[in-house]
Amino acid sequence: MPRTVTLYTIAHGRSGDKGDAVNVGVIARDPAFYPFIKEHVTEERVRQHLSKMASGAVERFEMDNLEALNFLVHGALGGGGSIGMQTDAQGKTYAGATLRMTIELDDDLYNKAVAHWGGSLPKECFETLDGAGASTGYSQIVAEQVDDRILHIKINRPGSRNALTLTLLEEMAEALAVDSRRKVVVVSGEGKDFCAGMDLGEMLSYEGSYTAFNRLGEALFRVLEAMITQPCPVITAIHGNALGGGSALALSSDIVVGADSAHFGFPETKIGFIPGIVSSLALKRLPGQVARELLLTGRRFDCEEAHRLGMISFRVSDDPAAKALEVARGLVKNNSGKALGYSKNLLNLHTDTDLLRDMNWAV
Repeated sequence: MPRTVTLYTIAHGRSGDKGDAVNVGVIARDPAFYPFIKEHVTEERVRQHLSKMASGAVERFEMDNLEALNFLVHGALGGGGSIGMQTDAQGKTYAGATLRMTIELDDDLYNKAVAHWGGSLPKECFETLDGAGASTGYSQIVAEQVDDRILHIKINRPGSRNALTLTLLEEMAEALAVDSRRKVVVVSGEGKDFCAGMDLGEMLSYEGSYTAFNRLGEALFRVLEAMITQPCPVITAIHGNALGGGSALALSSDIVVGADSAHFGFPETKIGFIPGIVSSLALKRLPGQVARELLLTGRRFDCEEAHRLGMISFRVSDDPAAKALEVARGLVKNNSGKALGYSKNLLNLHTDTDLLRDMNWAV
């Protein structure tokens, strides 16, 4: 299964500036990494990744004898040091910014990278650059168009187990804005877990602020509401842990693909919180007494139990995202987009009456 890490994992870099342009050198940490870098670190990827820092074109020069690439980034310093009041140090930060681009390594290359780092990747291998790195400009999610009619949203905080932050939720809600051309949405997570729930570090930083907590709850509600009311099917692929808000994302979907490794749960009561929005979903989408027990005990349950409870539509041994995309392509090929939308609205009318009202009340 592809592993999402930063370019820093397999490369180091140097940069410097002259006028309004910056040179960024990307050098393979090991010769075995250079073919991948040469193929995947393209002018377009670097331009997209740095688009919120630099306004100009990007040129790429290959230096095979050094196992390195050199990028010339134009429009990088607001017109130049003296014009834009930028310092020389800012030109030198472009190497670090470029190395925080996300890449996907297959198992073989990932294992070589881990061996290069002595058996354990440092946190910098998972820290992406806010405001850059995703194909549509998002940072904590990656939103990709697949086959024109499928939107694939990947939660992209693997170093934090894809825990949900305010920024991530706001970006995800924006990505879920209705598009009449869209026929299916697929949601998956990068790294070892689908989603570990809300980011507790961010929540603790609010220090009991009602306004901050309320804003976070409203952001979660907007994402779940967008998934439920999306005028097309939403398919979610679950692997590893899907806890709290992660389970809520699954319950807000129309079709769920679960890997055998998947575990679910509502641990809010165990950590001193009330499962407000989540409880509304669980009581509507799971058998009543089972939902009560799961919400009160906070226990985790595996893929087999989730499938038995009707929470999972398809079970796979590995790579649920691939299966989710397969199902999505089948829907696109074999079904009318309008009929799918009308059918989903009808299903929501029959099964989810008052659900959004109850969820909003719980915010």
